[in-house]
Amino acid sequence: MWVQTALLVSARRNRAVPGKQWIGKHRKVWKYTESRRSSTVEMLERVARNIGILSKPFVTTAQEQGSRQRAA
Repeated sequence: MWVQTALLVSARRNRAVPGKQWIGKHRKVWKYTESRRSSTVEMLERVARNIGILSKPFVTTAQEQGSRQRAA
């Protein structure tokens, strides 16, 4: 019985994942490597830089109101 279980388990490991392989109940698990970690850190740093840039507007509110009055 143990031999049969071992053979079935090893056969299951080599089979393709049904359906979409990254989502669902029988999904393939991502290996979290150093390169994946570094790319995640770079993405988070880029998001932080973008938030910093967007939090400091190029045009002040007084300049924005002045341009609205000139446009009208």
